[in-house]
Amino acid sequence: MPLPFTARSLDPDAAAFCARSGASDRAALSAFVRGVKDLGLWDSMVCWPLRSSQNAGTGTTAYSLGGLGTYNGSLIDGPVWGTDGVTFPRTAASHISATRPIGSAAADAYSIFSVHTGLVEDADFRALWIGRDASNDRMFFRTTSDAFAASEVGVNAPSADGAHSTALTAGAGDTGKTVAAYKDGAGAGSITGNASGTNSVYYIGGLAGDATRSFGFPIAFNGAFNFELSATQVASLHTLYKSTLGTGLGLP
Repeated sequence: MPLPFTARSLDPDAAAFCARSGASDRAALSAFVRGVKDLGLWDSMVCWPLRSSQNAGTGTTAYSLGGLGTYNGSLIDGPVWGTDGVTFPRTAASHISATRPIGSAAADAYSIFSVHTGLVEDADFRALWIGRDASNDRMFFRTTSDAFAASEVGVNAPSADGAHSTALTAGAGDTGKTVAAYKDGAGAGSITGNASGTNSVYYIGGLAGDATRSFGFPIAFNGAFNFELSATQVASLHTLYKSTLGTGLGLP
C-alpha cells in the first residue's frame, strides 16, 4: 500500500518553491521537479508553472522554478490567474515579463517548452510566446494558418483547439541557425534561417506596449532551457508534464 503524501516526501527544491510562492499543489510540483532531475535537465532549466495552484495564484508575481537561477516574472497590463493557467486579455498589452535567462544573443542555443489551454483559433490568433525582439521566436503568431515564426522564418506546426504543449528548439549560430517546432512532444517541422536581435527581457503571452500581440488564452506553463533540446528530450518533457503539473488539462 503506498505511503501517504507528507511534507517530508517533497523534493527540497519543490518545497522551497512552494514556500516562496505559496503554491498549494505540492505533490505535482515535487513529482515534476524530480522528473526533470531524472532527465538531467534541472540545472539547465528555469520555468514558470502558471496554474493558480502551482504558483502564487494571485497578485502580480509569477515565481520561477529551476536550477538555472531565480527569474521571477511580473504580470503586466492585466493577466488573470486561473485554474488552468494565466490568461492574457486582448484588451491590453497583457504579458509576463522576466529577466531573460536564455538566448540573449542571436547566436545562442536555447529551447522553450510551453503549454496552452482553452485555445480557439480565430482571426486574431496571437503570439503564444515572444522573445528577443518582435520579429523572432513566436509560436502561433497572429494567423489562422497554424504557423510558427522562428528566426523570421516560418516552421509549420498544426495547433488545434484545446490544450497542447509546444516547443521551439534553436541551435547555436546567428546564420544558418536551425529551429525546430514541436507539438505535444512530436517534431512538426524545422527550418534553417538567420537569427537577429538581442534582448534582456523574456516575455510570456504577449509583448510590452503592443495590445495586438496578447495571446488571449490561458498559458499553464512556460519553461526555458539554455541549450538545444533533442527530440527525445522534448517528448519526455511532454510526457512528464502531462502526468504531473498537467493533470486534468486533457493534454494529448
